[in-house]
Amino acid sequence: EMGIKTAVGTGSNYDSCKYVLGTKNVLKYVDVIVSSDMVTHHKPHPETFTLAAEKMGQNVKECCVFEDGALGIQAATAGGFDCVEVKEGEIVRYIRNNEQER
Repeated sequence: EMGIKTAVGTGSNYDSCKYVLGTKNVLKYVDVIVSSDMVTHHKPHPETFTLAAEKMGQNVKECCVFEDGALGIQAATAGGFDCVEVKEGEIVRYIRNNEQER
């Protein structure tokens, strides 16, 4: 509706991810899924997130990663993404393009 694209970058395989998103009734809101079986290098390497940005047609500087795991945060910041760390549904911190923390 608002023209915002969404992606899921996961360490799980594609079928498991799609199943979980479907059971939570959010699959319809996801434009792109990048799963562990689609990449050569796994988190903390940024390939999962850079591939997601590429599949959405976006530059990494136009994207923001929401992540709850240390390896995912490392991957996002290594890829130059803005990153929001989330724990138990709460925002813990905001990291802007691997330059500064807020």
